[in-house]
Amino acid sequence: MAKVTLFMNLPPEWELRESKDYPGRVYYYNTFTNESTWIRPIPYPGYCDCWPPFVYVYHVLIKHTNSYNPTSWKRSAVVRSKDDAFLKITRISKAIIDKSETFEDIAAAESECDSHSSNGKLGWIKKGKMPPEFDEVAWRLNIGEISRPFETKEGFHLVLRRG
Repeated sequence: MAKVTLFMNLPPEWELRESKDYPGRVYYYNTFTNESTWIRPIPYPGYCDCWPPFVYVYHVLIKHTNSYNPTSWKRSAVVRSKDDAFLKITRISKAIIDKSETFEDIAAAESECDSHSSNGKLGWIKKGKMPPEFDEVAWRLNIGEISRPFETKEGFHLVLRRG
């Protein structure tokens, strides 16, 4: 495929390419996600200066006594220590990586936030709506990739990016 080098003010990671099957016809290609489209991608005006402006994620949250809100749908007061919470999220991560359990099944059974009822699905989130540590991880993941355990003031998280 020939790469067309025209300045078009495209969002970062997007470039214009010429179609092999239809010489003379161009399409848009995202070098980060390997997505292609005939329709010119534009950043969402007014949302943010990042690309993509939204990501589609699932997540698991494990809280501890020092979490911002140490309650969950499972219990009125979380009584595990920070170390125990980290050990639990690490065991969950290993089970997902070993494919002994699916991310969605674990999120439904173990996640200590409201998204447990939708198998951990947070859906499309806008950058800046979650804690900065969460955004940093979610936007760095490739589609289909699962994060390592990380901490925010809410507790310990695992994130799966779906879009």
